[in-house]
Amino acid sequence: MSLNRTIKKMQETKKCESGYAGFDEEGKFIKVSFSKSAKSDEFRLIWNYTLDLMKKYGPNKWVINEANLSVMPEDRNWHQSEWFGQSIAIQQLDEKQPRYIALIMSKNFFLEFQTKKFIENNSAPGLIINVFPTEEKAREWLSAH
Repeated sequence: MSLNRTIKKMQETKKCESGYAGFDEEGKFIKVSFSKSAKSDEFRLIWNYTLDLMKKYGPNKWVINEANLSVMPEDRNWHQSEWFGQSIAIQQLDEKQPRYIALIMSKNFFLEFQTKKFIENNSAPGLIINVFPTEEKAREWLSAH
């Protein structure tokens, strides 16, 4: 599916040169996708926008495609500490209504390593992160929950 067709299906999309974020009304999930290396301001713009989507729609499902993403370590650290903490302040992790994250992991070794460490260190009953090779597989898994 082309990027423009994907974005047209989504509500309130924020797009920049390296990617986009939006709310998929049909699947009731937030979608974040990066198509290439992201500058710090773009990376943070996209992720901060998802906080607004959380406040407005309150979804507990996410598709995150980082396959082509590359960012500076300080931006990944910001995402995994500050942004993640803000997301929990908006929507607490709850075992009865877990946050399902379908992740297509970055091909960048450093990011992949950091993400794996984050998943290991943040396992919680209210946070379910599954890694997939394709968005199609990620969406299939999400639709089952």
